[in-house]
Amino acid sequence: MIKKLTIDLLLGNAATFQAIIDRALQTQTDKIMWQRFLQFEQTPSRDLKAFFGNAEGVEAGSFIDRNSRKPIRERRDMGNAAISVAIMGDRYQMDNDRLDKLQQLIDKYNYMGAAEQGRQLTDIINYLVDDVRQCTLAPHKRMDYCLGQLLSTGGAPEMDIPLPVITHSIPAALQDNLLTEIFDFAEGLQSRAGRYGYMLMNGKTYRRRITASKEFLRYYKNVTPASKVAASGAVIPVQEANAVLSGVGMPQIEIISDYAAMPDGTYADCFADNRITLVRSLNLGKMLWHTPYEITDPVPDKVYTQLAGGHYVCSRRTDEGRFTEYMAEWIPNIAEPNKIAVITIE
Repeated sequence: MIKKLTIDLLLGNAATFQAIIDRALQTQTDKIMWQRFLQFEQTPSRDLKAFFGNAEGVEAGSFIDRNSRKPIRERRDMGNAAISVAIMGDRYQMDNDRLDKLQQLIDKYNYMGAAEQGRQLTDIINYLVDDVRQCTLAPHKRMDYCLGQLLSTGGAPEMDIPLPVITHSIPAALQDNLLTEIFDFAEGLQSRAGRYGYMLMNGKTYRRRITASKEFLRYYKNVTPASKVAASGAVIPVQEANAVLSGVGMPQIEIISDYAAMPDGTYADCFADNRITLVRSLNLGKMLWHTPYEITDPVPDKVYTQLAGGHYVCSRRTDEGRFTEYMAEWIPNIAEPNKIAVITIE
């Protein structure tokens, strides 16, 4: 146990700063959406090529005569595009009010007996969690928004990553037969893109488009006891909807209701309204990450903690005050975007 605690020892010591980061991660309530679809993979270069169609289905083998030569096959062309990792970073200053409160907690700790200091130190660490929570989550929430926009619109604002997705529109006049329209479109793409397993959409689209469709309600009532239909009203759990869709051979629904708090104080849905995105599986590619230069050449007066994907959080004291900051260099790399279909319901 630390006998004499100071702000500098608390925030300027690697072990205590690590404890604050660990507590922030343990008490994290914000879900990270992109991790449902992508996995980290390191890239040695900031600038790289993203290959489209690098997981093609295996072609059927050729029948040949007993004494014939095997035909020469060419690998299918894989389109590619040049992309660069996005460099993300912010600094957050601890204002004087928070520093004063922190000093009060530290003073109380220093006057306590050894038996009580453990509980007080826990309280101090919990108090500091909010100061590092932004640093641990900010790059993840930016990538949540980026991935949601890529999947629902085929492009991401502020990032030059247009995806060659298949696009289709369904007029609002066909809303009542929406399932048939989606299913016919998906079946028509099987020879080009394979069989789709999932439909991605946000909660608003699910409620206003899927469960509001007369066609869906008809299917639902046919397979659901009348008492349950009456009790559920217009709110139909996604699990029940998927049971209905499975029965008619349609892709399963995956709801993306995540949002991101933007720097201007507004909140934005990660997945766009009135969009339904067809994907073959939920394993959509990689989150490529590059090691920030500062990790290899650290600034002497900073205290660093490294997290997954080359993401680092650090604490620093300057003549302007105390700061927590982070940096991460990531870019989503969607595999086979030319087989993802984005449906717009007009």
